[in-house]
Formats: sequence, structure tokens, C-alpha cells
Amino acid sequence: MGAIDPFEVQLRDGARLRLFSPDESDAERALEFFRGVTRTTENILSAPEDADGLTIDDERRMIETARDNPCGLVLVAEPIDGGPIVAMCDIRPYRHVRARHGVVLGISVAEAWRGRGLGRIMMQRVVDWAGNHPTIERITLGVLADSPDAQRLYRSFGFVETGRLPGFIRMADGRLRDEISMSLYLKELPPGVPSEVPPLVSADFVRRVVEHERWATERLFDAIETVPRDRRTEPGYQRAIDKVAHIIGARASWLNRMGTPVEVPDAVFPVGWSLEAARERFAHVQAAWERWGATLTDADLAAPLHYTSTDGTRWMNTCADIAVHVCTHGFLHRGQANTLVAQAGGTPVNMDMIFFLRRTLP
Repeated sequence: MGAIDPFEVQLRDGARLRLFSPDESDAERALEFFRGVTRTTENILSAPEDADGLTIDDERRMIETARDNPCGLVLVAEPIDGGPIVAMCDIRPYRHVRARHGVVLGISVAEAWRGRGLGRIMMQRVVDWAGNHPTIERITLGVLADSPDAQRLYRSFGFVETGRLPGFIRMADGRLRDEISMSLYLKELPPGVPSEVPPLVSADFVRRVVEHERWATERLFDAIETVPRDRRTEPGYQRAIDKVAHIIGARASWLNRMGTPVEVPDAVFPVGWSLEAARERFAHVQAAWERWGATLTDADLAAPLHYTSTDGTRWMNTCADIAVHVCTHGFLHRGQANTLVAQAGGTPVNMDMIFFLRRTLP
């Protein structure tokens, strides 16, 4: 039977909720939630008239069907201290035997709870459930073509566009809106499904930026060395080293996620390293970074990567997204460290990319 054991979550703003698979006793609250959603958003297929046409018995049968079908699932959310249902995510199997390797996903969040991360949490749990299911191979959903925020959420889980229905929805005022079909393939991609997203950058460009990373960070280490010894007990000197330590730790974490094993510091923001220790650890991680880049192809950059962030949230980005992030992350914190060097009485250095390119191009 399709069900998830109750569990509690805390949103970004501190609100706590209980998530669970409902039973027949929750039918009235579930229907009340659905009616409320249809009246507060136009970005779903169902209209208020659709919800008003349902009865509590209809909702009860829907819950029973999901619980009785091994490929069906309903997950709802309520405030931890009780109250109305504020979100629902469900998976519905196809009726036809030949389509039962796929399911359809729907998700709705009450108006007051939108934009707070609840939808992502529910999607993550439901997608994980389907991914561990022995027979479910594909999750499909429909999203309006003019709902970019929803599309970004789905793409972050690995959903790809698989079709479009122009004018599929007619609003009460006569407007026609297109619907996009998106699917997440849990096992393997069938022929004809786009497996790649065009990369932001080329592999050759990434390799050049990796070279810049070494050059710029080594220059920064030299700049930190210029801080007078009688001022190295001031907080700014150690904070400059800590900024570099964070770059090293973050890069090591990303390399491991991308399949290049390298030792990761105990903390995301290491503190208290000596300058010598930072140099040594940078050399180790930079060597791994360069090994990763040496055989990199444009196809590698376009490939999706599923990973879990430090707060436990599941995401999907292309390797190109991550490469750009890692490099720009380094730009940011090297600049901060360079400023701290100047404040501590040292001599800051020019680490600009264009300055590096001018020195290395023929």
C-alpha cells in the first residue's frame, strides 16, 4: 500500500509541520484544502467549479484508492500544533496495464505557505519514495508554460520537458494557456528524450578557469605573507586564511559530489588553519580539481548531477552550473581575503581573470 510514515519538518522561516499520508478520516479537511487552492491560484488545471463538484465521499474514495494501490501515494502537510491541511502532493498510477511503469504527480500548496520551501520538501520525499519503488520508472506532471517558478522547481529534480499542448487550458475570461508535459525518468532514458541541457560554458573554458584558480590563490597566499608579523595576532590576518580555507573545503565537497574523491575538511567553514596548512591543503585539492578538468568534455558539463546539499535538501544541477558556481565562489572569497590583507597592513594583489589571461595568452 502507498503510504509514508508521519514525520516532522522545519521550514526556512522556522515553521514546523507534520507530513503524513492521510486516511479516510482526513477526507473533509483534504477537500476543504483543495477548494481553497482552486480559489487562490490560476496556475493549476482544476477550477473552483471542479472542486465544488466533489463530495467528501469522492475525496474519501480518492484517498482509499491511493492507499490501496501499491503505486499510488498521497502526502499532506499540517501545522505541528494541528489545524487545516496546508499542502498536498500525490502520485497516481495509470489505469492501463501498458502504462503502469509510469505515474502522474500533482502538488498544491495553500496560499499562505507558498514560497517557504514546503513544496520542495514534499516533492523530495515523494520523488525519493518513487525512486525506491520496484516498478515505477517515470514520473510525469503537467505545468503551465507561463509558470517559470514551478518549472524551475521541477527541473531542479531532473524533470525534462517531453511535450507541449498549445491552448490546452481555457480560462474563465477566454484566455488560452499552454501546458508543458515534464517527466522524470528514474531508471533509464528512452530514445528521443533530451538527456542534456546545453552547458553554460565549454570544457576548454573551465580548464582555463581552473588554471586561474591556482594562479590567483597562490598570489593570495603570497599577499597574506606580506602582513607584518607584529600584526598577525590581529583577527584580520586569521580571517583572511579562514576565507581561503572555506574555498578549499567547499571545492573538496563539490569534487566528491562530482565523482572525484578528495579529503573533505571537517567543517564547511574551517577556522584556525595556519598559512602553511592552508597552502598544503590547497595544493592537494587543486591537484584533484585539475585532474577532474583534464578529461572534461562539453557532454560532461551538460550532464545532470543529483546531489544532497548540506541542509539535507535534494537538488539537480548540470556539472556546468556547478563548475561556474565553484569558480565564482572562489572569486568572491579571494576578494574578501584580499581586503582583509590590506586592512591588516599587508599588500593586496591583482587577481582579476583578465589580468591572468593577458599574461598567459600568446
